[in-house]
Amino acid sequence: MTITQEELIRMVRVELDRNRLTTPLIHPDENDPDTLELDDIIRQQMLPALRLCLERASVDKLQGAMKKLPATKGGIYTFTKRKHVYYIDLPEDFLRLGLFQMADWAYGITEVITDDDPRAALLGSDYAGIGGNEEQPYVLLTWNEEGKRILVIFASEDGDTASAKALYIAEPQIDENGRIDVPSRIEAALVSMIAAMTLRVLQDQTGVTLLEQKAMALLGYNTNNR
Repeated sequence: MTITQEELIRMVRVELDRNRLTTPLIHPDENDPDTLELDDIIRQQMLPALRLCLERASVDKLQGAMKKLPATKGGIYTFTKRKHVYYIDLPEDFLRLGLFQMADWAYGITEVITDDDPRAALLGSDYAGIGGNEEQPYVLLTWNEEGKRILVIFASEDGDTASAKALYIAEPQIDENGRIDVPSRIEAALVSMIAAMTLRVLQDQTGVTLLEQKAMALLGYNTNNR
């Protein structure tokens, strides 16, 4: 679903008022400089808040908001193989992985590991049982020698090419009509997160904590993952 910035501003104002964290703002005076300043602050938090929500939301809340990783030819994802390892160049707007599953995997991957993960050092092993196999696959998010982000896929069938289910979440943006694409299942969390970020600018730490916790709960985010 898409929503205008003005609609989001009103929703955030209602959220702030509902939690009694500011002077009532449901019917603000459009000629009041303080009202205009608050609108600007809210507007500035929209994309950072949406980005954080997209990063922290459980994958099931983002169904329908995912994009296919670009196919190299004919709808088939092509990989350059080194032993049992494949590489995929990522698009510029890649934010996080939605789903990756090779044809011969027992299950799909929704979370990547990164270079600072202790498991990453083991993934280069020639032994599939250590470096990944069809029953325990891994996807590593890293950078190539040119400084571009890539996914490194560990464990799959032999061959130079293989088809895969490959979906990702894109970086949020405001379109030319001033509208923002927001997955419907995280709309409420986004409103709370924008409100929290707005209060951070206004140095209301109590309000920040309250609304951040509310947003994370709505996203299904496990705070133990921090």
